[in-house]
Formats: sequence, structure tokens, C-alpha cells
Amino acid sequence: MNQLLKKTPTVFRQGIAIMLAMVIVLSTLTFGLNAMINKIKIIDTSFFKVIYTLSSSPSSILANAGIKLDSEDAYSMNWLNGREGELILKRAVDVTVSYNGEDVKVTLPQTTVKEAIDKAGFTLTDDMVLNCSVNSTITEGMKIEIYDVITETVYEDEAIPFETVTEKSSKLLKGTEKVAVEGKNGTKRYTYTRTVINGETVSKELVGEEIIENPTNRKILVGTKMTSISATKPSTTTKPSTTKPSTTTKPSTTTPSTSTDKVENNGTTETDKDTSTESAPESSETETKTVYYTKAGYKYVSSLKPSKDFLLDENGIPVNYSKKITGKATAYSYDAGSLTATGKKVRTGYVAVNPKQIPYGTKLFIRTTDGKYVYGYASAEDTGGFVKKGKITVDLFFPSTSACYKFGVRNVEIYVLN
Repeated sequence: MNQLLKKTPTVFRQGIAIMLAMVIVLSTLTFGLNAMINKIKIIDTSFFKVIYTLSSSPSSILANAGIKLDSEDAYSMNWLNGREGELILKRAVDVTVSYNGEDVKVTLPQTTVKEAIDKAGFTLTDDMVLNCSVNSTITEGMKIEIYDVITETVYEDEAIPFETVTEKSSKLLKGTEKVAVEGKNGTKRYTYTRTVINGETVSKELVGEEIIENPTNRKILVGTKMTSISATKPSTTTKPSTTKPSTTTKPSTTTPSTSTDKVENNGTTETDKDTSTESAPESSETETKTVYYTKAGYKYVSSLKPSKDFLLDENGIPVNYSKKITGKATAYSYDAGSLTATGKKVRTGYVAVNPKQIPYGTKLFIRTTDGKYVYGYASAEDTGGFVKKGKITVDLFFPSTSACYKFGVRNVEIYVLN
């Protein structure tokens, strides 16, 4: 090699040296550039793309990628490691927040329902409920409705039917009757505590009852008096009288008048001649209770199947259970494939609870207190922010947001199965 270099002209040797130096410099620059290049995945609502850039500024990255943001759009930058990250775009959507007849339209990036309510200027209190979960993600055109929970006392009066009684009377002839006292229904008052949301009664609890007016029984007198007839013997003691004639005529004989027999009614005269019998007025009809479901007629929301059979009684209540919990239930929904707090994929039948009250994995049967709505067999697999407030006992999973709106907030009975 040394001999080859000695035979090589000086200029040529210098050229080779320069080329080698340039290769070394270029290799160094390439290595340095590779060490400085960032791999960024841009995630939009409908697409994602990967770009390589020296910049770490989100605005510069978006500008270099040719992506424009509107004034209400937002983004978040998440670095996965030193040179790889995700730039997540949050496009603004229009939603309407409605409360007490007032509709407020707001535009903001896809965020939670709570943030939309805050931007609309409304403040949630413990006496309010929503038509969706407060932690749900807002969507384009969504209408968030806020309702006051109204608790009121109501009274319902029920007639107490009167009875019909009979009483014997020696003042009335036997075989006759007379209404002595007209019957009158009494009144019984029931006091309820009723919870109303958006004009609909969601619960109604009996808290007291009292008799306002006792019934007055209808009294009928039944006669027992007997009548008697007796005869009086006629008088025959009248003597004939003879008059002396003033002239020579034959004495005339006056035939004595004989009294005839007379039969008198010695019975006592009725004081009241009205002996007509009046019919008793019909008593008011009693209310018929309606049974909304039978054992064969139950329809369930939950698609979860129990590992073993359990029986329901004729009212649709589990025959065997260890505990019954009564409280309020709300509804929530997540995208398919999302995981619960216990690591299971969300589905109808998995419900969110306070694990301190109902441990994870507890098997339940859930229905509304009036029995009109049955969620069915369920398992405690999730939890949520409602636990801190303590106003909601269970959050039921539904497969869609519309189903959550329809359910709203209801009072439920939670049966902890054996």
C-alpha cells in the first residue's frame, strides 16, 4: 500500500484524502440527524398519519404537515419516548345545553359533558340530574338536558265503604221496614313522598295514612209489632114505652130500638204511616291494583346470563337473596372494547358501584321500585366518580347513548343474590 501511494501522484493522493474526509463528515452528519429526528403520529377524528421532523413544537409539526385548526379546535401532545410521540387533535363540536326551558349552544373541543355545562354557564347541584353521564364525551349536535329533582308531598283520599245494619223495632208492624239512617262513606287519606323529574314521577313512597272521616252505617228498622181485633157485646136493656091515647084509639106500642153489634179495632194506631222500604245506595268501588309483570312476562335489559338458575316469585322478585338495597340509578355507555375497573370489557349486565358498599364481582338483580322497568341479572364490575357524591347507588351500563337518555334517573331495588 505504501508503495502504491508512493507511485501515486501527489494531487491524486490529496483528492483521495479529501473524499475520505467528506465521507466521514457526511456519515457523522447523517448519524447526528437521525439522532435528532422525531417520529410523530398525528391522530385526527377520521384519520392518522406519521411524519418525521426535527421539530418538537406541535404548531410547527401541524404546519409542516399541512393541517389547519379552527379557533375552537385543540390538541394534546403525548411523548411516548425520547423521539416518538402522538399529536392528538380535538376538533370542536356544537352542542346544546338545556335547563329550565333555556337552551344555550356552545362550541368546544370534544371533551366531557361536565365541561360543556360549565361553558354554558350552568352550575350542577346535588338536586339535579342529566339525561346522560356527566363524564361522557360530547358529540356533534348533542343535546345535554339538565333536570331538577323535585321532591313533593302528595295526598290521596280513598273512600271507606259504609255497611248496612238492621235493627228490630216494636213500633213498626211486622213485615215492614224503614230506613232510619242513610249510609255515608268515610274517607281515608294516604300521604306519599313523590320524586318528579322532567314532569315524570320516578318514585312514590307511602309515608303515612290516617282516617279523615269514619263511615256512617246505613240502619234499617225491621218491624215486630202484631195487630189484634176484639168484639163488644151490644146493649139490649131498653124497655118499651106506652102512651095513653087522648082519644079512643087503640093504644100504640112503640117498638123498642135495638142496638146493633159493633166491632172495634183495639190495636194501637201506627205513629208513622211511611212503611215503604228504601234500597241501600251502592258503596263506592274499590281500586283495583294492576300487576305490571308476571314471572313469564319479564323483559330484561341485561344480556348477562347467570351461572346457575334462580327463582323469581309471582311479583318478579328473587325468592332467595341476602340483601336488598334501595337507591338511585343512572346510566352510562362507553365504546365497545373499553375496560371496566376490574379489567373486563364493558357490556350490558356489568354495572358500576361503590366497591365499599357492593364488592366487585357481586351478583345482583336490579329493577325499578315500581317494578315497571327491569334491568335484570347483573355483576358489579366497574366504578365511577359518582361514588364520591354518594347520591347514586348504581350506574347501569347501556350499549348506546340514546338508551342512556331514555333511562335517565330512576329509583331501583338491588337484590344481592345468594
